[in-house]
Amino acid sequence: LVGFEKIVIYVLYGKKLCVKCVKDIVSCMINGESAKKIDGLQLSNNTVSSRIKDLSTDMEAQLINRLKLCSEYVLQMDESTDIAGLAVLLVFARYVHNTSIEKDLLMCEYLLEKTTGEDIFNYINNYITKHEIEWKKCTDI
Repeated sequence: LVGFEKIVIYVLYGKKLCVKCVKDIVSCMINGESAKKIDGLQLSNNTVSSRIKDLSTDMEAQLINRLKLCSEYVLQMDESTDIAGLAVLLVFARYVHNTSIEKDLLMCEYLLEKTTGEDIFNYINNYITKHEIEWKKCTDI
């Protein structure tokens, strides 16, 4: 139940209604004994927050590793604004993984300064350089 426990913790956010629903699902799909183990899960805000952060870090590391291993990738950028009117830069990466083309969110950054092309490039370049992803593999933007 360890893997299932992680999934539950990542999704629940500690709400009792969710716990009841998950127990019902586990009871139907696995068995009643496994459903009883749901009661023992740590669901404090700190625990859930920590696990979500760990999951996020792991997902980012997997994506960066995939970009390092692939033969080429392309970047797609979009600028949006949040509810406070701040500019947000979204950068998506497309790459071949196994036999399919994947598209993942590579980075999401607030543009605190100007939103010129040079500023946007600097944000992306800093990220690419920090994570040691090769620019020469980038075939299109």
